[in-house]
Amino acid sequence: MTQDYDVKTDRFHVAGTNYYQENILSLSKDNASYDSTERELIEDGMTDEKIYEFYFNPQKCILIPEPDNKYDKNAIRVEADGVPIGYIKKGSTSRVKKLMSSENFLNISIDIGGGKYKIVEEETDDDGNQIYDLIKGESNYWAIVEIYTKMPKKLVSINNSTQEQQAQPEFNHRSENRAQRNEAVPHYAQKVELTCEQKYKNRKLLRIPIVISAFSAVLSLILHSWGFLAVFAIILILSLIGYRKNK
Repeated sequence: MTQDYDVKTDRFHVAGTNYYQENILSLSKDNASYDSTERELIEDGMTDEKIYEFYFNPQKCILIPEPDNKYDKNAIRVEADGVPIGYIKKGSTSRVKKLMSSENFLNISIDIGGGKYKIVEEETDDDGNQIYDLIKGESNYWAIVEIYTKMPKKLVSINNSTQEQQAQPEFNHRSENRAQRNEAVPHYAQKVELTCEQKYKNRKLLRIPIVISAFSAVLSLILHSWGFLAVFAIILILSLIGYRKNK
């Protein structure tokens, strides 16, 4: 069964992880690839990417409000598998609470990384030969909370059948071909062309205000009523413009 909604992901960096490095380390698991030699990493195609000593796969993430927090009454503590690892950034707490309380809320997860790593950098020398350089480093552990919410799919009706509307690219360059721009315009925004029969009916209807406005303008001129004359003259001009456009 096809789901009738899209999933939106909002990401929030966890603050204060420097104070919870040991807690985060307790969630780590050994990464077997970290013990690979430089040659083994090259043969496995694992160049130009950081290979960390540990990896993290937390199964559960919960956010706990701390209204009694002496530093910030809006503070939200982040826990992974029951272990506190930091707080939602102060400027993001309102947004997080809104997403969590929304009827469209689906799920929450956490991504953790950092620690010791090594990377095999691949380069090409002046003679076109591939050269490799093994570099080791270390960074603090970090964490990112991911909140998933439902978003209704955009629908558009085409020939009495409902189809999903694909996201359209934005055209910011004047040099784009006009036909390409027209293809990117949603169906409901395309210009509607009138049939000859519709144009004839519109012209016929416009004759009525033209005749009335002309007669009223002449009558206002006879009675020296300049205010009414101006009003009817404007109506007459607008009617004539509308008549010409429907030719």
